[in-house]
Amino acid sequence: MGLTQPADALGTLMYTPAQRQVMGQSRLGIVEGTTAPVRSSRTRLDGVVARARGRGTAWVNGEPVGQGTNPSTHIQGTEAIVDGHRLRVGQSIDKSTGVTSDVVAPGAVRQGSQP
Repeated sequence: MGLTQPADALGTLMYTPAQRQVMGQSRLGIVEGTTAPVRSSRTRLDGVVARARGRGTAWVNGEPVGQGTNPSTHIQGTEAIVDGHRLRVGQSIDKSTGVTSDVVAPGAVRQGSQP
């Protein structure tokens, strides 16, 4: 009994150019039939690198933002002010409601030997 299968049994292994275009647009937040990207009302601070001479980088919604390249983002140590909201790494804010949330839910981390 052989371990190989006919090529047509595997199906398509690569995406068509049209499928790759749709996947690329969805990563950018572009909905089919529209020309402008759909932006979320949620802003997330993914990381901060602070350098000695003030040329740090913050990662906001997965995109790097260099210190001084975007007036709405300012790095302060391990935090950043994004669109007027102070965020720590791992925090996100819903700009429509003003509610800030953290990666770790409140009460999820306990100290001591609690059962």
